[in-house]
Amino acid sequence: MAALAFQPWPLAAPKKPALIDILTHISLERGHFRDITESSLQEELAAADGLSPSSSDTEDDEEQVAPKQVAKAAPSTRQELYAVKNDMLRQLDEAQRQISDAVQFMSLLNSEHTPAAEKSLSKAYMGPVQKGTLGTDIWQRMDVDYARDEQDERLAQNIKMRGLQESADSLLGAAKRLEVNVKRETEYWNQMLSISEKGWNVCRVGGRSNRLGVRLGFSESAGEFAGRSVAALQTDSEGGISLERGIGVKPKGLRVSVTRDGQVAGISYLQAMADSSETTLESRIRRTRDSIFDEELHREMLLECRTMAAVGVRLKGSAIKVPYSVNADARTNRVELDLVPLSAETGTQINTENSDDNLAQALALACRLLLTQAHRDRLEARSATPPPLGERKAEKPVLEILRPIAAFLSHDRAMQSINAHFHATSTLLLCASIKSQTLRAHLKVTSEGGSQGIDALTATMKGTLTSTAQLVIEGPSEQESAKLTVTIETSSSQKPASSFTIAGQHGEPVVCDDSASAHIAADEAVAILIVRQLQSQAGPSWICNDEEAVLTKEADDRDEVVRSERVEITVGKGVFAMALSDQTLQWTVDGDVPETGFWQAGEKHLTA
Repeated sequence: MAALAFQPWPLAAPKKPALIDILTHISLERGHFRDITESSLQEELAAADGLSPSSSDTEDDEEQVAPKQVAKAAPSTRQELYAVKNDMLRQLDEAQRQISDAVQFMSLLNSEHTPAAEKSLSKAYMGPVQKGTLGTDIWQRMDVDYARDEQDERLAQNIKMRGLQESADSLLGAAKRLEVNVKRETEYWNQMLSISEKGWNVCRVGGRSNRLGVRLGFSESAGEFAGRSVAALQTDSEGGISLERGIGVKPKGLRVSVTRDGQVAGISYLQAMADSSETTLESRIRRTRDSIFDEELHREMLLECRTMAAVGVRLKGSAIKVPYSVNADARTNRVELDLVPLSAETGTQINTENSDDNLAQALALACRLLLTQAHRDRLEARSATPPPLGERKAEKPVLEILRPIAAFLSHDRAMQSINAHFHATSTLLLCASIKSQTLRAHLKVTSEGGSQGIDALTATMKGTLTSTAQLVIEGPSEQESAKLTVTIETSSSQKPASSFTIAGQHGEPVVCDDSASAHIAADEAVAILIVRQLQSQAGPSWICNDEEAVLTKEADDRDEVVRSERVEITVGKGVFAMALSDQTLQWTVDGDVPETGFWQAGEKHLTA
């Protein structure tokens, strides 16, 4: 049984093929048009009429071919026969279903106008679909409106042109955006490369690969400052890089000032902060790094200040006041360390000719070096093998920054005191025609640079500070000279007070704990040295008493009158005196002096 299929009637006549399609078909079938002539077409028509077979011949041929095709298509096995049967049944079922659907469709379509048509509807269709659901209308075919078609074509063309124009504009906009992005990315990475080449560590922020930052702080800083050690880098619309908002906006700096007699005599260098729009990225990064470092330094000094109240260190607000020494008046002679915000008004410059400015700047640098050394010590301790675990947690020691500074100030005050006293003594001796030379006390520091020099310098500041001053007194002759040495020692591991060791060429050294007693001991040692030199000029008959700086001579048996001579030398309080048996000669800096010098007067009296 042959398959039966229903097809709808065509709504309109089939369109004629386009001329271009006809020409293409002819060209493919017969070749180029120059080869097609009227004579060749007539020959083809004549040949077609002469060779056309009769209808009987055609039927015979079909009858002969049909058995061959049937024989060829017949199944040869049982399985093929069953397969053909199943295929035939399937096609019959499909045809029956399509016919049933067509009948149901036509019945449903006619049910609106012919109620009897619903009798042919099956129960499966009558349930979900109501009668009269489908309807038909007869529409009149609309005439072809060529003007409207032309208008629609123009509208379609305009819309197409508009779409093409929008696409072109979109491409141009994308090209411009790409150009801007390329310039911005180029500017961004050039600045990022410049930052990296200048030694700054560029890293990711928060583990995000699309956001970079620069590491400002130090790895061994305290916990709250280690968290501020990384600042995110943000980009603007032109590709410029700026620090994250709030970072480095209000930087601070450590200011050290030296106060004498209630007046500021010296101040350390403090950078003036320019307008943020006029500063470069590198300068802002450096300024932020310095601000974080100084804030950590000030915090560590505040913690240490609480443990140094016994040595005169005071805290007023955020200013730390360190006296020159324990015995100094903290109100008039002190060093103040304070953390101040940087601005255009707070910037200061140092005067290299002012010793107090140099002292303040040296103290500021020393504080920063001590904190840097503390960071290095922490790194070494963290890199070393940790101690065994125990129940007691190791306490975090307080950094020593103020204590070495206080020790240095005490030592500097002691050196100034001894140098001033030796200078006054040398001036006084010169009034008595006694020549002398002074070697000023100074603190010896390493001249080596680099990290080794910093280690040596910080080790010197944390250790015992030692300085030596000398006073060389020339005798009556060029070969005779006496030397007085004063050694000043100050340790930062204990109470920052200086000790003075006065040593002459004779006798035991004298140790003093303050400058006043050191001045007295130095004056006594000078008197003893001068008496020793005077004894060598007077002769062996005169005996020197080193404890009292006195020359004595007992009466000789050959003298007609038994008498005892005594010459006493005193140096101190701006007066150089020689007490003889019959008179006392005094030399002062400001007052009247004898006409003869000390050596001439001594020789005249002792050899008489």
